[in-house]
Amino acid sequence: RRLVRIEEDGSRTPMAITVPSPCMSGDKERLNTPNHLLYTPWGNLIFVDSLSCDATDDGKATTSGAVYRIQEAVNVPALPVSLSREAHSWNDTSSGETETKEPELLYNGMDAVYGVTLSHDLTSLFVSGVVRGNGEDVRALIVKLPLDDDDDDDDDDEEKEEEEESSDDADKKITMEDSITENTADASSSSPMGILDSKSKVFYDVTPHIHPSCLSSNNQKEETPLFGAMAVDSSGNIYMTYTDGVLIIDSLTGRHIGTIPFHSEDTHHDDGALLTCTKEDDEEEKEIPTSIVFGEDGYLYVTTKHTLMRLKARVKGVAMPTNLVVPSKK
Repeated sequence: RRLVRIEEDGSRTPMAITVPSPCMSGDKERLNTPNHLLYTPWGNLIFVDSLSCDATDDGKATTSGAVYRIQEAVNVPALPVSLSREAHSWNDTSSGETETKEPELLYNGMDAVYGVTLSHDLTSLFVSGVVRGNGEDVRALIVKLPLDDDDDDDDDDEEKEEEEESSDDADKKITMEDSITENTADASSSSPMGILDSKSKVFYDVTPHIHPSCLSSNNQKEETPLFGAMAVDSSGNIYMTYTDGVLIIDSLTGRHIGTIPFHSEDTHHDDGALLTCTKEDDEEEKEIPTSIVFGEDGYLYVTTKHTLMRLKARVKGVAMPTNLVVPSKK
């Protein structure tokens, strides 16, 4: 339940232990299930997490998915080995001897967030996750967050101004009635606004590609998300893992242009989804993709719960210009 950077000598530098609560303004919470992360070309570290919120009026526990950013994380000095083990007992990075900046809430508009990636032109973030409606209705979505030139230079005054404006808006969460072309970020009086919430748009609805049993509340409690890891190629196509394989989506048009299947045709169902998430006692566990990345060797690498696989790719992954030089140790 923490985010650390492993140094060349094996020591571990804590980057984030607590984050701003996506449920209540002003609160901090311990990281819950952080998974996908990335460094931007500007040296900032972006990662996602889904945290539990208080129960609703009907007694049901709720979750909130959020995207966080640590400004200039690349400039955090490495911890020496002598302090690395001591850092395992820290309950917050601010309680230790690091110079890590506090994570900031970048996006807070879903019930659970499973993946994040940068667009090939570095102008937008794509975020995958789910939004729950009434009853068992769940939508699986990819949301697009446009990045402005000054997004990485927001000062405290601008953040305070955004928070004040957010208090006058209506419910922030994406609703089941939203069109996939409508703006998805409003704000509630209790849930804090992320910096990019007001710019968010639903980019692609993944729901038709996933069997309803995989989106039920029971299966959403799985430790490993059933979809949402993403990689981008040099042409701007998004490769996203899901229960049946890998979807390929044109990031310019939002059109589904291809699929890399992981399962045989005899697993098809009448509703168009390939794989259910209801397992019989004698049924062999299916391999569901959990992560994806383009290698510099010309292969597309995909992991499942038990396996690392690779596929020869005809395209290259997006080139990410970075200068991620970690400062020398104290």
